[in-house]
Amino acid sequence: MTEEVKRSVRLTRFLPELDKAEYGKWVIDRENDGPSGNPLHFPFMDYDGIVDSIWDAIYDFEKDHEDFELMKYSEILSKSNIERNTQSMKEADVSNLDGQTVMALLMAATRIERFCEGAMLDFLGSGCISKWLQRLKDIDDGVESNPNRTDRYRILITTRHGGTRKVTGTFDKDGLPSDWPEFAENLRDFLASHGIGYLLDDRVYGKARRRKDDLVFCNVVFHDGGGKYCYLADDDDFDIGDAVVVPVGQDNPEAFVRIESIEYHPAEDAPWPVDKIKHILRRFDADKDRNLPGSEDE
Repeated sequence: MTEEVKRSVRLTRFLPELDKAEYGKWVIDRENDGPSGNPLHFPFMDYDGIVDSIWDAIYDFEKDHEDFELMKYSEILSKSNIERNTQSMKEADVSNLDGQTVMALLMAATRIERFCEGAMLDFLGSGCISKWLQRLKDIDDGVESNPNRTDRYRILITTRHGGTRKVTGTFDKDGLPSDWPEFAENLRDFLASHGIGYLLDDRVYGKARRRKDDLVFCNVVFHDGGGKYCYLADDDDFDIGDAVVVPVGQDNPEAFVRIESIEYHPAEDAPWPVDKIKHILRRFDADKDRNLPGSEDE
């Protein structure tokens, strides 16, 4: 649905506010004892104002966009093998769902809340609402999902008062909490141990995800040092640290290099003219490419 870019803004604007430790609390009547003159009130959920705002935005969206047919949310979800219950909805992989299906998840959450008060608190606390809204934003921004990558994360936060909160997302610039760089630096200094570089490397978490029209530019370094050189990759299957083979110089002899960083840019914002930049030829093969310059230690 081509108009999704304009439709989701009223919901995705809440994303920066979905970092609360609490979204509501149960109100329990502890003053009345139940006799006719002193009736006991049933417990109810007192939600934070942002929850009411999200709720209203979902129903406004449904009213303004009848083509989404969101009242058929069960039918829409079933097409993606998602059942209308909290467990199935929370476990759903939304990384490749379209806007209609994600909106059906949000609508289903509000309907479940009507029959099971407090359900929305579960969807919020588990990070599902944030995850679904992030998917809508990705659709808005034209961010592509690579089914071959599984770089998602889940963080369980325990507060000093005993409360817990789950945060989930994609391990990239847009999907991580805003204070991740500070956390990563503190953790790296504290642990200083081998094997945790990927999680705390700003070249990884500081990289935005690829948009639909972006090209893949890899900055590489040669074995003998020197500056970084930019090459164009024909696909998005490379990672930082990968050994690859590239053409060099005027005669384009092949050489061994390692990828130092990866960037995504549309052609008009390319770091080097697209018609002049050289392409990565292939991954380094220790048997076939052992005689290439720079590969002696591989």
